[in-house]
Amino acid sequence: MKKEYFNLLTVLDLLIAFHRELISVEQDKINLIIKQDWKELEQQVQKSREILNNIQSAEKTRLSIVEKIGGKPELKISELSKSMPEGMKEDILASSRRLCSLITELKNLNERSALLLSSSLEVVEFTLSLFAGASSKTRTYGGNGEEKRDEGRHTSLVLDMKA
Repeated sequence: MKKEYFNLLTVLDLLIAFHRELISVEQDKINLIIKQDWKELEQQVQKSREILNNIQSAEKTRLSIVEKIGGKPELKISELSKSMPEGMKEDILASSRRLCSLITELKNLNERSALLLSSSLEVVEFTLSLFAGASSKTRTYGGNGEEKRDEGRHTSLVLDMKA
């Protein structure tokens, strides 16, 4: 049984390493969003997918080990700590706390990325509205090709040509 606890500690340390690597990639992605380097961002997204696959694999291993130790894969580490050998108990609990802290940090980085991407999308939409006009109702054409203006609306600032 002590071997299973050692394996649990090993997989927790592996998960910590993967999460640290993912945090580094997420921080790079935030900087790339700010710089608007979309090509490099795409590469970082692919890198984060690979890391996430590694995390999923390690998490399956962790669940399997927890099931061997406690009978149920959904048991929390704190619940398992009651039966842990004293020499490993503190190490496993400390690793568990570090992993939880990294997951929280990763969650905050993801929220920040989502906010930055949303802001970038708003800028793109604004720019497109400047090119295309503020509204699709700005300018219409009658059956004979005659232009009709909708009074009180903005017209296209850049693209001012008939279809």
